[in-house]
Amino acid sequence: MGNNVVITQEKVQIKEKKCHDRYDDFLLCQREYGFNDLKCRNYYLKKYEQCIKKLDNMKLQIQRT
Repeated sequence: MGNNVVITQEKVQIKEKKCHDRYDDFLLCQREYGFNDLKCRNYYLKKYEQCIKKLDNMKLQIQRT
């Protein structure tokens, strides 16, 4: 089965907002638990990095079309 999901500019904007929210979650965690807290880095920062990676892939797919 192929993954024939059409990536639109609207979907990219939604993903950008989601990534921004993930980063905000990371910053809030840091404020509450400290800059080097492992929970913040291992969970929230990782979620943000995964989001950015997906966003970059979406942008590449749009450029190819």
